[in-house]
Amino acid sequence: MVLLRTSWLLQHSAKQLLNISKVQISPGNETKLQPFLFRGMHVFRPIAGFELTTKDEGVSLVKKEKQEGVKDKDLRLSFKKESRPPLVVLLPWLMSKPKHIKKFSSYYLSHNFDVLSVRTTPGQILWPTKGSQIVAADLATFLVHNPQYDQLIIHGFSVGAYVWGEVMARLIDLGHSNNAAESSVTPYDDVGARVRGCIWDSACDFMELPRGVFYERATQHYIRSSQIFHSAPMRCPSLLLFSKSDPIGTAKANLGLYKEWTGFGMKVYTKCWEKSAHVAHYLNHPHEYIAEVTKFLEAIGLISGLKKDSIRVKVSNV
Repeated sequence: MVLLRTSWLLQHSAKQLLNISKVQISPGNETKLQPFLFRGMHVFRPIAGFELTTKDEGVSLVKKEKQEGVKDKDLRLSFKKESRPPLVVLLPWLMSKPKHIKKFSSYYLSHNFDVLSVRTTPGQILWPTKGSQIVAADLATFLVHNPQYDQLIIHGFSVGAYVWGEVMARLIDLGHSNNAAESSVTPYDDVGARVRGCIWDSACDFMELPRGVFYERATQHYIRSSQIFHSAPMRCPSLLLFSKSDPIGTAKANLGLYKEWTGFGMKVYTKCWEKSAHVAHYLNHPHEYIAEVTKFLEAIGLISGLKKDSIRVKVSNV
């Protein structure tokens, strides 16, 4: 049964992630790397599971009068400075802790990006209509209602690829529900035009799951999300980070994505390690990981080559 198979996948992922804390990093990996301090940064949590880190201390939700029968959250932000830096949307892996994600946030903050981290739980993934689709709808609403973030980077880990597929599905549905005219810009078009690039770390593919008796309840949502993700309607440059030894975000699945996306004419960069556990590529290969992400951001014009020489990211056991 697919739900049991999905449950096994989540449990197996949890074991892999818990084992990350036992991995030892050789002293040589820490030679040039120093921690970024979050001094001068402000953390704003508009709703549960969403955390925005920015230098703007004046961020707040725009107050809106409640309308009878309207359930959707507004999530429209107000800033002291209307001009916004690029926004990185981090979609963490299941059971990740804030200290894990902080390592990635610190890298982007050092380049003057704002960072939005959006978390999902195993329960939300197992029950899409009551969990992951609500998270995806909130993220879609956030992106649509904050067009001042006109340059977006999506950096997802593991099931973060599935969550982004749900976000794209939600944006497509919003366009249909609005009955937009052909000449109008749909929510999907608006957000898609602002996404400059995507980075996928250990992306796992729900397309490999078989259908089962719980198809109507859960699997149909996994399949739709995966189909949208594979079809890459937002055809922006992408970076795939994976390894030959990862049983969850497999090299086969990632190379399949590479073949599909390049077939659409997309610019796709890849980095495949011989041996690295699921979502542990940064932990096991910190210098190479940072170098690949930096090269990608340079290639799409969001950072300059001069800035990369000053990068110092802490590498330590998590």
